[in-house]
Amino acid sequence: MRQPIALATDAGHNVSILSVTPYEDDHFWLQQIIGHAKWALYKADRVASALTVLRQHEVGVILSENDLRPHSWTDILDAIHHLQDAPAVIVTSRLADDQLWTEALNLGAYDVLSKPFNQEDVLRSVSLAWLNWHRRHEIAAVPNSSLSKQSVRIPNRTELSVGYETVEAMAYQLWLLRRCPVGSDQEDWYKAEAELTGQHQASQHAA
Repeated sequence: MRQPIALATDAGHNVSILSVTPYEDDHFWLQQIIGHAKWALYKADRVASALTVLRQHEVGVILSENDLRPHSWTDILDAIHHLQDAPAVIVTSRLADDQLWTEALNLGAYDVLSKPFNQEDVLRSVSLAWLNWHRRHEIAAVPNSSLSKQSVRIPNRTELSVGYETVEAMAYQLWLLRRCPVGSDQEDWYKAEAELTGQHQASQHAA
């Protein structure tokens, strides 16, 4: 049975997303999917308008259409790489084939979502992407933090197996129980991984 993932809104955070696509239907369906979660969805139809939104609002996750003619999602990635707290980028496409997956993950995208959108996939992917961005953002805001941005674990889609998602969900709940302390998410990862490993080993012995 697949474990449910904790949504980024569980701790009352203000989650902001930027959808970059020339297709109005994409904006519409994303709004329908995330509307109940009370996430803020900003919209742009090309790279230039996306950069305008980023100058005006703090955004944690960008969902970028693969084909932004005459540009592409890679132009979005290039445009934000210099930002101190660059948003996580999720590529969206009706042709989410192996070639796109490989290119996207190798170049630094967080995930790839196929269209038409699946509600569970969108909520899961955006939640994981935003939570990781938020942790980087919080750590960067603490002077002399013992955890640099380079040391924070930022997983991508290649790691999102069911086992990883289970650890992520438990680690996040542990973090919430400790009242969301800044710069200490690694402790929760270690505890969650140890606990789940122990449970797995116990179930193996019992079998």
